[in-house]
Amino acid sequence: MVINLLPPTEKKELEIEKIGKKLSLIFIFLFIFLLVLIFILFSLKIYILFQIKYSQDVLENKTRALSSSQFQNFKKIIEKTNQNLSKIKNFYDEQIFLTPLLEKLAVLTPQTIYFTNFSFQKIWHEIEKKETGKKEIEILAAINLSGHAATRDDLFFFKKALEKEGKFKDVYFSPTSWVTPTDIDFSLSFTFKK
Repeated sequence: MVINLLPPTEKKELEIEKIGKKLSLIFIFLFIFLLVLIFILFSLKIYILFQIKYSQDVLENKTRALSSSQFQNFKKIIEKTNQNLSKIKNFYDEQIFLTPLLEKLAVLTPQTIYFTNFSFQKIWHEIEKKETGKKEIEILAAINLSGHAATRDDLFFFKKALEKEGKFKDVYFSPTSWVTPTDIDFSLSFTFKK
């Protein structure tokens, strides 16, 4: 243990000197901290300005590239190609392929019935969707067939098979198709939903 024999005024001066040294150390640390903080913020500012300048240069290069005549020609070619593809898609969407129709007819037609005439016409039918309430165009094929059936029963069962199939709508046989019981020349019309 150290005994301090100094008078109280000098003790107070020593105490004040100690506090002054501690305060000066704190101020030095605060000053150093502020200098480091200023250096970091200044470095961050320089980095951000550099990134902005770099981004502006990249943007200017891209803008020059996009405004070049070669790119503009390429853009026109792409737009024209997209228009052509859209036309092709619309054309394809409006097509009615007869293969599924003929396959279904072949399955449903009894062997005692054969066709002598076949014609079809594309028709556009406006329908309203129940879910959305929007009106849409439905493309159907109006089919006219004529042919020969061995018996009225064969023709009747053929008619029922067509009506049962979901793709055939509005199945109609001419009234003269039902007059004779055998060797029947018939005509038939219906619509086919693609």
